Amino acid sequence: MAEPGTWLALELLRDRLQQIRIEDGYHTDLGLGAMHLERNQALEADAPFTLLVATAIDPLPDASGRTIEVSAIAWTIEYVLPLDGAGGVGPDRLAHRGRADVVRALGGDLRGEAVRLSNLRIDGCEITGDTDARGAAVVITQVTGRIDVTETKQRATL
Repeated sequence: MAEPGTWLALELLRDRLQQIRIEDGYHTDLGLGAMHLERNQALEADAPFTLLVATAIDPLPDASGRTIEVSAIAWTIEYVLPLDGAGGVGPDRLAHRGRADVVRALGGDLRGEAVRLSNLRIDGCEITGDTDARGAAVVITQVTGRIDVTETKQRATL
């Protein structure tokens, strides 16, 4: 059986992020770095890395019907950079560049790209300082948004 549409939405976002490369006109090479869809992978990762997770899945009753369910998935992308060196560019500036790249990569229409996904939108961004699991100083850029997923309601078969 195919993965749920909610998981496919995260995979689509990851695929779009993996296209971020300086050679393709972006500010950063975010797409070449480690990208995780599982929180436990990020706990073990060294910066830089990108974590993409769903933070909420809310059914949209007004858009759903007897045979389909439409849900809005709230997602968060965390782009984590080491504070102690980012190739000659300061980590805060690189965080701003990464945010701009994420916004650009996720922009555009989903038609023809994803059958069950629609209405991709970015809600906000936050740039903060923190420490990673090993105690190293990092800059974390969080971009948040939502995407709608339409799934068919099927009866379970025994």
